[in-house]
Amino acid sequence: GINESFQIPGIEAYPENTVVIFNRWGNKVFDAAGYENNTVVWDGTSSKAVIGNSVPAGTYFYVIELDASTDAFKGSIQVVR
Repeated sequence: GINESFQIPGIEAYPENTVVIFNRWGNKVFDAAGYENNTVVWDGTSSKAVIGNSVPAGTYFYVIELDASTDAFKGSIQVVR
């Protein structure tokens, strides 16, 4: 029930945003345009997951582009199962 999805505070103010999440090998596991913390949200799953849809526990890296006038935000997120 808690921390079940990647919540990005204030992202709704930038409707033209894009969010991409990569695994440690640089493979894309999630991407979305118009991320908004409710219906367009990363919940630790990927259509490219080897077993089921859940990605394995580990560190993942994100790139968030809010709009064309700002630099991208980059960082990491830890998935714990």
